[in-house]
Amino acid sequence: MTAEEMASVPMRVIMLLRGGEKLSITEISRKTGGTYAHIVRVIQKLVQLELIQFEKVGRTKLVNLTPLGELIAEKAEELACLFEIAKLSSQISQFYRKEIRGKLRADMNKQKIIEVVSQARQKLKELENKAGKFATLELERKLEEIEREAKGILL
Repeated sequence: MTAEEMASVPMRVIMLLRGGEKLSITEISRKTGGTYAHIVRVIQKLVQLELIQFEKVGRTKLVNLTPLGELIAEKAEELACLFEIAKLSSQISQFYRKEIRGKLRADMNKQKIIEVVSQARQKLKELENKAGKFATLELERKLEEIEREAKGILL
Protein backbone atom coordinates (compact mmCIF):
# COMPACT_ATOMS: atom_id res chain seq x y z
CA MET A 1 0.00 0.00 0.00
CA THR A 2 1.44 3.40 -1.03
CA ALA A 3 1.69 6.49 1.16
CA GLU A 4 -1.14 8.04 -0.86
CA GLU A 5 -3.36 5.02 -0.29
CA MET A 6 -2.55 5.06 3.43
CA ALA A 7 -3.62 8.70 3.65
CA SER A 8 -6.96 7.86 2.08
CA VAL A 9 -7.77 4.93 4.40
CA PRO A 10 -9.73 7.08 6.90
CA MET A 11 -11.91 8.36 4.07
CA ARG A 12 -12.40 4.85 2.69
CA VAL A 13 -13.49 3.71 6.17
CA ILE A 14 -15.99 6.57 6.38
CA MET A 15 -17.34 5.83 2.89
CA LEU A 16 -17.72 2.13 3.75
CA LEU A 17 -19.85 2.99 6.75
CA ARG A 18 -22.14 5.54 5.10
CA GLY A 19 -25.85 4.95 5.00
CA GLY A 20 -26.02 3.33 8.42
CA GLU A 21 -23.68 0.43 7.56
CA LYS A 22 -22.26 -1.36 10.62
CA LEU A 23 -19.09 -3.40 10.19
CA SER A 24 -16.54 -5.11 12.37
CA ILE A 25 -12.92 -4.00 12.27
CA THR A 26 -12.04 -7.26 10.51
CA GLU A 27 -14.62 -6.56 7.77
CA ILE A 28 -13.35 -2.99 7.37
CA SER A 29 -9.78 -4.26 7.14
CA ARG A 30 -10.73 -6.76 4.46
CA LYS A 31 -12.77 -4.26 2.42
CA THR A 32 -10.17 -1.48 2.55
CA GLY A 33 -7.17 -3.74 2.04
CA GLY A 34 -5.48 -2.32 5.14
CA THR A 35 -3.90 -4.39 7.86
CA TYR A 36 -5.94 -5.03 10.98
CA ALA A 37 -3.46 -3.03 13.12
CA HIS A 38 -3.57 -0.05 10.77
CA ILE A 39 -7.37 -0.07 10.64
CA VAL A 40 -7.50 -0.15 14.45
CA ARG A 41 -5.31 2.99 14.55
CA VAL A 42 -7.45 4.70 11.90
CA ILE A 43 -10.63 3.82 13.77
CA GLN A 44 -9.19 5.09 17.05
CA LYS A 45 -8.44 8.43 15.38
CA LEU A 46 -11.93 8.60 13.85
CA VAL A 47 -13.47 7.83 17.27
CA GLN A 48 -11.42 10.69 18.79
CA LEU A 49 -12.78 12.98 16.08
CA GLU A 50 -16.29 11.72 16.94
CA LEU A 51 -16.90 10.59 13.37
CA ILE A 52 -17.49 6.94 14.22
CA GLN A 53 -18.65 5.01 17.25
CA PHE A 54 -18.68 1.44 18.47
CA GLU A 55 -21.75 -0.65 19.05
CA LYS A 56 -21.48 -3.95 20.88
CA VAL A 57 -23.59 -6.72 19.38
CA GLY A 58 -23.09 -9.88 21.39
CA ARG A 59 -19.35 -10.46 21.50
CA THR A 60 -18.73 -8.42 18.36
CA LYS A 61 -17.88 -4.73 18.30
CA LEU A 62 -19.37 -3.06 15.26
CA VAL A 63 -18.35 0.34 13.97
CA ASN A 64 -20.79 2.87 12.55
CA LEU A 65 -20.83 6.57 11.71
CA THR A 66 -22.02 9.31 14.02
CA PRO A 67 -24.31 11.97 12.54
CA LEU A 68 -21.24 14.12 11.83
CA GLY A 69 -19.54 11.16 10.16
CA GLU A 70 -22.64 10.63 7.99
CA LEU A 71 -22.56 14.30 6.99
CA ILE A 72 -18.89 14.04 6.03
CA ALA A 73 -19.61 10.88 4.00
CA GLU A 74 -22.47 12.63 2.23
CA LYS A 75 -20.31 15.66 1.39
CA ALA A 76 -17.45 13.43 0.25
CA GLU A 77 -19.82 11.60 -2.08
CA GLU A 78 -20.99 14.94 -3.50
CA LEU A 79 -17.37 16.00 -3.95
CA ALA A 80 -16.52 12.75 -5.73
CA CYS A 81 -19.48 13.36 -8.02
CA LEU A 82 -18.23 16.89 -8.79
CA PHE A 83 -14.82 15.44 -9.67
CA GLU A 84 -16.56 13.04 -12.06
CA ILE A 85 -18.35 15.99 -13.66
CA ALA A 86 -15.00 17.79 -14.04
CA LYS A 87 -13.44 14.68 -15.59
CA LEU A 88 -16.32 14.30 -18.06
CA SER A 89 -16.10 18.00 -18.90
CA SER A 90 -12.39 17.66 -19.63
CA GLN A 91 -13.01 14.64 -21.86
CA ILE A 92 -15.70 16.52 -23.79
CA SER A 93 -13.39 19.53 -24.23
CA GLN A 94 -10.62 17.28 -25.56
CA PHE A 95 -13.07 15.60 -27.91
CA TYR A 96 -14.27 18.99 -29.14
CA ARG A 97 -10.72 20.21 -29.82
CA LYS A 98 -9.78 17.00 -31.63
CA GLU A 99 -12.93 16.21 -33.61
CA ILE A 100 -14.86 19.45 -34.15
CA ARG A 101 -13.05 22.75 -33.65
CA GLY A 102 -11.78 24.23 -36.87
CA LYS A 103 -13.19 21.45 -39.05
CA LEU A 104 -15.72 21.75 -41.83
CA ARG A 105 -18.95 19.87 -41.17
CA ALA A 106 -18.17 17.64 -44.12
CA ASP A 107 -14.92 16.58 -42.41
CA MET A 108 -16.56 15.75 -39.08
CA ASN A 109 -17.28 12.15 -38.10
CA LYS A 110 -21.07 12.27 -37.72
CA GLN A 111 -21.44 8.86 -36.06
CA LYS A 112 -18.67 9.49 -33.55
CA ILE A 113 -20.08 12.90 -32.54
CA ILE A 114 -23.58 11.46 -32.05
CA GLU A 115 -22.17 8.57 -30.02
CA VAL A 116 -19.94 10.71 -27.78
CA VAL A 117 -22.65 13.32 -27.13
CA SER A 118 -25.18 10.58 -26.36
CA GLN A 119 -22.83 8.79 -23.95
CA ALA A 120 -21.90 12.06 -22.27
CA ARG A 121 -25.56 12.98 -21.81
CA GLN A 122 -26.29 9.58 -20.29
CA LYS A 123 -23.39 9.90 -17.84
CA LEU A 124 -24.39 13.50 -17.12
CA LYS A 125 -27.94 12.41 -16.26
CA GLU A 126 -26.54 9.87 -13.76
CA LEU A 127 -24.33 12.54 -12.22
CA GLU A 128 -27.19 15.03 -12.14
CA ASN A 129 -29.21 12.59 -10.02
CA LYS A 130 -26.37 12.56 -7.47
CA ALA A 131 -25.08 16.14 -7.60
CA GLY A 132 -28.14 18.08 -8.71
CA LYS A 133 -28.98 20.01 -11.85
CA PHE A 134 -26.94 23.07 -10.92
CA ALA A 135 -23.68 21.11 -10.84
CA THR A 136 -24.20 19.77 -14.36
CA LEU A 137 -25.39 22.97 -16.10
CA GLU A 138 -21.99 24.03 -17.45
CA LEU A 139 -21.33 20.64 -19.02
CA GLU A 140 -24.83 20.58 -20.50
CA ARG A 141 -24.02 23.94 -22.13
CA LYS A 142 -20.83 22.44 -23.55
CA LEU A 143 -22.76 19.56 -25.08
CA GLU A 144 -25.29 21.99 -26.57
CA GLU A 145 -22.41 24.02 -28.03
CA ILE A 146 -21.02 20.90 -29.68
CA GLU A 147 -24.44 20.09 -31.11
CA ARG A 148 -24.89 23.65 -32.40
CA GLU A 149 -21.49 23.66 -34.07
CA ALA A 150 -22.05 20.27 -35.65
CA LYS A 151 -25.78 20.94 -36.25
CA GLY A 152 -25.55 20.44 -39.95
CA ILE A 153 -24.62 16.75 -39.47
CA LEU A 154 -26.81 16.02 -36.46
CA LEU A 155 -30.16 16.88 -38.06
